[in-house]
Amino acid sequence: MDRRAIARTGLLFGAVSGVFALAVQLIGFYIIRDQSPWTSIAGAMLELLIIGEAGRVQGRASGRVAAGVWTGAIAGGVSELINHTLQDVAFTYTPAGQAAFHALNAVERAQVSDPQYIALSLLVSVVFLIAFGGLYGGLGAWSEVRVKQP
Repeated sequence: MDRRAIARTGLLFGAVSGVFALAVQLIGFYIIRDQSPWTSIAGAMLELLIIGEAGRVQGRASGRVAAGVWTGAIAGGVSELINHTLQDVAFTYTPAGQAAFHALNAVERAQVSDPQYIALSLLVSVVFLIAFGGLYGGLGAWSEVRVKQP
């Protein structure tokens, strides 16, 4: 297992999936002018498809499922870190994000402005996507290693 190739593939696919998921969510937000669960679901599905492909690529290159699991975990963590961080920045500095923030009541506004809440939500999101990214990367690698194409 080439660790550099695993890290390189995980970082590349993680960055791509994070940016694509962010684009889907932001486009949906600016079209609808509200956060819809459907844009979040579509963004998450796109993220996991790209992460599964990262595992499949690594499974094909190394012939091992474990390489896909590690690649998927790295890609999942990077993807969610990019998605979560840039989404917070976009919602903070754009007029549509400011309007959505001012539409919240005082309790919700205090909660989303709390640094501990922001750090905890980022941590939980990244940890969960590392776990699910590893599962999807492993599934992608397994499909490449175990089910040979004719």
